[in-house]
Amino acid sequence: MGKGFITCLTWIKKGVPKEYPTKAGLSEISQYRPSKKRLKNEFDCKSKKRLKVTESPEEGWPHNLDEYNLSDYDDDVDDSVTGLTVYHNNALDPYITVPDGEDSSSEGEQEDLRVDASDNEIVVGRMEDDVSQLLVYVHNHPNGTHYVHHEILLPAPPLSLVGLNSGSGSGNLLAVAGMDSVITVWDLDVVDCLEPLTCLGSNGESRVKRKSGSSNATPVVTDSSHTDAVLSLSFNPTAPSALASGSADSTVRIWDLEVGRSVARIAAFRDKVQCVEFHPLETNSLAAGGFDRRVRLFDCRQPSSGCSKWKVGSTVETMLWVKDRPYSLLVGTETGKLVCLDVRHSSPIWSQQIHSEATNGLAMSSPGCLVTVSDDKSCKVWDTVDEPVCVYTRELSLGCLSAVSVCPDTDTLVALAGERDSLRFWDLVNCEEVASHFCQSENSVG
Repeated sequence: MGKGFITCLTWIKKGVPKEYPTKAGLSEISQYRPSKKRLKNEFDCKSKKRLKVTESPEEGWPHNLDEYNLSDYDDDVDDSVTGLTVYHNNALDPYITVPDGEDSSSEGEQEDLRVDASDNEIVVGRMEDDVSQLLVYVHNHPNGTHYVHHEILLPAPPLSLVGLNSGSGSGNLLAVAGMDSVITVWDLDVVDCLEPLTCLGSNGESRVKRKSGSSNATPVVTDSSHTDAVLSLSFNPTAPSALASGSADSTVRIWDLEVGRSVARIAAFRDKVQCVEFHPLETNSLAAGGFDRRVRLFDCRQPSSGCSKWKVGSTVETMLWVKDRPYSLLVGTETGKLVCLDVRHSSPIWSQQIHSEATNGLAMSSPGCLVTVSDDKSCKVWDTVDEPVCVYTRELSLGCLSAVSVCPDTDTLVALAGERDSLRFWDLVNCEEVASHFCQSENSVG
């Protein structure tokens, strides 16, 4: 890869992608054809700028064409087709082996695009200079192989990705949040697509109304859309039609994916909302945190009726619900701390310095086995059964690490990425220190 930067990543479970993805056809890009009016305007504009042919024989195209004998051009005999045999149809031509209507390359292209049932997809969001894109990898863990299956160009740098699938047969959709105020939804089973399947929210002046006078006046929301960059997304696994988004406009929105619009707006924050996380078991519980150094827990049935909140001391960078301890929420902060919250208590259970710089990612492998990444360029494995104990530290040549995620089908397989524009896979079973530590405890890795 080049000098890009990977900002976010997410896994797609086995069985969710179609075995043979479809390629976008011409009908899907016909909207990009210029209109007749636009073509006429461009032609008129260009015709006014046509170059004038010079009258001087010494400049420009020569005017003396007698040497080319163009007056007898049509009388020349062209014998280049001597011996050419013409057949009435292709079936009689011995040199044509593919029947009419069949494409010799179509079968090979289909096999190139094939996603096996044993393959995972992993999607990374990256940016390089002015180019923002998604790279869709296919990873086969048993074979130890991975490659870029296809890529998707994005309208803005991506900041958060989340799969919108609840299992096999639910479609292979991905929501993307980025530096603009619109959330785009893409079908990962369509290759070479130019536009998202749908958009949540709107982008443009139509959604914001400013008071007359100063151009710096506070924007007033006029419809169901964020008004600034969308920093985080969370899909509700127990209510697959619900998606939450946190934004730099200091609000959280809850979206109904079936109708494609915002159904709730939460404005209980003093600053940008960096993280949102639906509870994996409690359908109506949503945690949110951000620049105001607080974590809030909302009941989505009555989001405006108040919330529980905790101070964590610095900007919230990442959050993770602990599945085997449904009351516990882990919080990574800008100063490199890991804070454990229990929703039944008003104060944090514990807080520990785990990195020297911002903790950017948390991922839980087997119960109690936590993987963290940081701006300090390190990846660490922790035993979090009680207060965290560092089991292993790994330095990767990826610069500042921005993202980490555990494979949903192989809980020891971890994907990591960062500023060096490279995706790394790490199987914790192959780390002797990690394997031996958790094998000796009740929580085994592998």
